[in-house]
Amino acid sequence: MPGHVSSEFVKELTSFIANTTPTLGRAHRLSNRAPYLCLHGLFQNSFSHSQPLWTWRCSNELFIPGQPCWQRLCSESSRLVVSLIHHICSHCYVEIAFGSKMTLKNMGWGGGLLHSHVQTYPVGSNQQQVTCYHYKDSNNEWTIIPRWEEPTIDLNGPIRYLLHGDVVRLVHESTGRNLHSHHIPAPITKLNNEVSCYGNATIGDQNDYWFVEVVNDLHRGSRDKFERIHSLTTRLRFRHLATGCYIRAANKPLPEWGFKQIEVSCDKENNPDDPYTHWNVESHWNDRCAFYSLSLPGRRHSRLHADLSVSVRPIQCPPVR
Repeated sequence: MPGHVSSEFVKELTSFIANTTPTLGRAHRLSNRAPYLCLHGLFQNSFSHSQPLWTWRCSNELFIPGQPCWQRLCSESSRLVVSLIHHICSHCYVEIAFGSKMTLKNMGWGGGLLHSHVQTYPVGSNQQQVTCYHYKDSNNEWTIIPRWEEPTIDLNGPIRYLLHGDVVRLVHESTGRNLHSHHIPAPITKLNNEVSCYGNATIGDQNDYWFVEVVNDLHRGSRDKFERIHSLTTRLRFRHLATGCYIRAANKPLPEWGFKQIEVSCDKENNPDDPYTHWNVESHWNDRCAFYSLSLPGRRHSRLHADLSVSVRPIQCPPVR
């Protein structure tokens, strides 16, 4: 059952971390007692019911409180997290489908999670802001919905898995608005189009449509070797159907009115190698979909280490209370 961690699993994981940590160089070494970990990002939902062993305080980093203040593992943490995939992924939903709720993580250096909130742009369209955010938040959650003219999702019918070439709406879970773009300049990167949230469950238009482009999969290889999109490992791009631009987040902070969060814009240039237009499904909820079964031998395992490591952004973590 997702969210449940057995005592046997905890013992195995504790032993694995204790044996792995000395290889992390600058990492703080674990004491003999059970570790208290802060793992947020890849597996934030898998362990949500297993406190106090798992404590959620930080974004995309691992902290081990062996001293009065926490020791920072910085980019080493993502390598450890990836090493734990084999132990953890029995609790992850793997295949993305229409109706899935998810978070999307930008795969560029220091990339955050696609985010929106009720505040609107004071410039441009004055529609609801869309940003990238580096902390766990319900405002990072989106649901995959069919186009307006298509039938609604039938929960009793066959599962419709998300595939390369699908055209979707991405609905912001907290506000019910649709991810949207148009021919209005982005607030900071003026050569790109603005990305906003617009409408609701009954109000919307063609500017709510996004074409799903699969780049590749860190586990299964090139796009021609698989069909279904997987959480964590499949790299995606989202092309705006009406204007042809791509969702991009390149670590440019917004002013105070955007809470210094990262600007999300729609890039008119089609650069398939630009990692700031690459996204992966980080967290995923869909009770109709299968659980993860992952094996990453040799070079692909190292590649996953590298790709996830560059997306780690050092942050300030509060002390344990």
